[in-house]
Amino acid sequence: MTIKWMSEKRVTFKGIEASQTGLIDRSTFLRDYGSIIYRSQFRRQSFKTQVFLNPELDFPRTRLTHAIEVEQVGRQLARYFAGKIPERFSNVPDGFARDFEDLVAAASLAHDIGQAPFGHKGETVLNELMKDRVKGQETNHFEANKQNVRILLGSIARQPFGVTCALVDAVMKYKASSFESEAKKYPGHYCHEKGIVTQIFEENNTLRLRHPACYIMEAADDISYISGDIQDALKLGLITEGAAENILTNIQRLNPDFSFVSQTWAAILRECQSENDYAKVLTYVLRSLVKSCRTNLEGFIQSVSKGTDINELPALMDRYFSEKKCDLNILYANHSENLKETKKRIYKDHILMDSEIARNEILAEKVIRDLWNAASESLLKKDFEKQGLFKLMPVHVQNHIKAAHQNQDYESQKYQIVADYISGMTDRYAISIWRKIFDPSTLKFT
Repeated sequence: MTIKWMSEKRVTFKGIEASQTGLIDRSTFLRDYGSIIYRSQFRRQSFKTQVFLNPELDFPRTRLTHAIEVEQVGRQLARYFAGKIPERFSNVPDGFARDFEDLVAAASLAHDIGQAPFGHKGETVLNELMKDRVKGQETNHFEANKQNVRILLGSIARQPFGVTCALVDAVMKYKASSFESEAKKYPGHYCHEKGIVTQIFEENNTLRLRHPACYIMEAADDISYISGDIQDALKLGLITEGAAENILTNIQRLNPDFSFVSQTWAAILRECQSENDYAKVLTYVLRSLVKSCRTNLEGFIQSVSKGTDINELPALMDRYFSEKKCDLNILYANHSENLKETKKRIYKDHILMDSEIARNEILAEKVIRDLWNAASESLLKKDFEKQGLFKLMPVHVQNHIKAAHQNQDYESQKYQIVADYISGMTDRYAISIWRKIFDPSTLKFT
């Protein structure tokens, strides 16, 4: 028996195709994994800001290193969860544990490929710019999770990844029933992809239910986010040890039975400071949050009647975690406000208060707005090939723009194509192209 929500059929913006056969020593979802890591969109994350916007520092996490950490935590949680499934569910096929782990790993690596340059600031600015251009179309305002889906499926200007229906479904966070009140704003995809996404939902039989692999991926994302932010902030001196001690004590309360050897947080922080290495803090936070997440997954498993069909898993997870009032994030199931507030405090009360990061965010907004205006004024014209900006583009990007102009859906997607272009840039490429256009000091005289 096959699992409906683990559909191995390949999908692009043009339609759903039969699953690929004849793969040697490689599962279908491991093929998805390879499709992610060998793409330029994945590699470019190495020069995209995660949280700390400072191109002169190599220590802070980038989108790429964050994605790798999410994949590691995601695999760990997926292996644990998949191992528990046979206790309560029937019709679990051979190889399920392996396939589910590979699917979660692929979704974890792909979960940020749609992010804009300059971190969350870049996403916010592009969202505002799209609002100004597509008034009354909330669905098409820029949002990184929707952009993940668009990149995987491909578009009139971009080649698709050709991954499975299950993977595309697994990266969509905002499609569950708990988001129905905001479905117009957060349907999980842009309107341009509505037709094919509906087909994916039908193929996977998930409809408006979040995919089981997405639950694991999102929890792994937040676990990596929280632990990484604490370590980076301490290393960069953006948070005092006193404030860090309060945050860490708050996290430890989630697992009162978790042993931190015989040391207090104050002692651990002093030791890390003397060695200028906060890896021990990272390790303890990761262990605590992973254990908390496993406890929440165990609680769900115990709520399921023995012999339940495995195909019922999406509906059961949606019902169980909706009742927990945690926005379907399994990490926050039994202490949502406590831990979610801790995550926000790290970012807002400490990281964003740093003067250099604040200055860099102002510059980032300037760069993105200027590039948006230049691209909108040049690339959307009928004579776009004669425009200076077009001539500055690499040949493969020029070909993308040409293909878009020739497509029958160009007019309805033209601003989305501008957003595709800018969001695909790395931080340093965006700065480089901005300088070429707007900085007279870069002129070369022969």
